[in-house]
Amino acid sequence: QYHAGHQSETAGYASGGMYAPPNTATYFAAISKFPFATETDEVLVGNLAPGVPAASGAAGQSGAGYGYTSGGSTDATTPGIINFINRFPFAVDENATDVGDLSAARYQMAGLSSSSDGYNSGGYDGSHLNTIDKFPFSSLSNATDIGNLSLERGSASGASSSTSGYTVGGARPYYGGSHTDDVDKFPFSTDTNATKTGDLGTARSLNATTQG
Repeated sequence: QYHAGHQSETAGYASGGMYAPPNTATYFAAISKFPFATETDEVLVGNLAPGVPAASGAAGQSGAGYGYTSGGSTDATTPGIINFINRFPFAVDENATDVGDLSAARYQMAGLSSSSDGYNSGGYDGSHLNTIDKFPFSSLSNATDIGNLSLERGSASGASSSTSGYTVGGARPYYGGSHTDDVDKFPFSTDTNATKTGDLGTARSLNATTQG
């Protein structure tokens, strides 16, 4: 659970995550892949970058021939929060490399992607954040803080159209807090705050991420 999701034109990917039966937790650095063309099991194709801890609650972005894994947490009780941005290629099966840092270390952000940039919105840093940050696909660079959500929250989902990013639902201040039904939208063409554009049918968190 809590792995990051990515997609190329031909395959889906999952990176990181955790297995948490009662009283234990195992964290993963694995990157796995399954093809869209056939109905088959996913296979292990690599790992997160050497030196990057196995983590859950990372956000996933996809673009420009690569998948990106942003942030995450290495401990379920007292979160060991990380700020790494990892990148792995779609063209070959190999390990990810560390290509930058988030503007603030956090986990359970919403991951979003435009044609040129990856975005992370919201998330937890021991409490919660309303930050939207952005990093370019064209260069190895840190993310920069470009705006804020209308409502601080984590465990939201990200939805991306060709022109805008959407942050959907979520929980605040943490898992045990109240869920929200807010849908926020921000444009990819300018760096600005998100605005609330609607509500979910039911307030909830940890929804699936979608890519337009």
